[in-house]
Amino acid sequence: MSPQTVTKQESKLAEQNKLISELQRTVSQLQAKVLVNEYHIREQQRAQEAIQSQADTLQHTEQQTKVALQCLTSRFERYRSKIIQATFSTAGSKSPQAELTDEEVLEAMQKIINERMEFHQMLKQKGVKVPSLYSLDPSASSPTNSRSSRKSPLK
Repeated sequence: MSPQTVTKQESKLAEQNKLISELQRTVSQLQAKVLVNEYHIREQQRAQEAIQSQADTLQHTEQQTKVALQCLTSRFERYRSKIIQATFSTAGSKSPQAELTDEEVLEAMQKIINERMEFHQMLKQKGVKVPSLYSLDPSASSPTNSRSSRKSPLK
């Protein structure tokens, strides 16, 4: 082999070695990018799992709140119905023909209370001995309704 050929071959070899080094550097850079991207993907997956867990917790809390609201609404409606029944079952009251607003129920109750107070005052003025309207003894005002003094289990 001639010295020129050897020099040419050495030059080609040097270029190929340089190219191999550049390619190895590029491969290393790409591997580093892959590692960084994999890290970011894992972080995003962890964040997504945390958000999903929070969403599940919120959904569970929402469901519990809906159930509690339904229970309270049902209890409120039963209580309201009992108030309406008690208010309009007094002598001289006519039963409502349509759905009543809370304001209408309150007005009817206030009317009954005022009439009771006026009657009580009239009896006192006539000299009749009557118990106080503000008695703290619930059995004095309603001996037949012992169930209504029961405490609510949700309190």
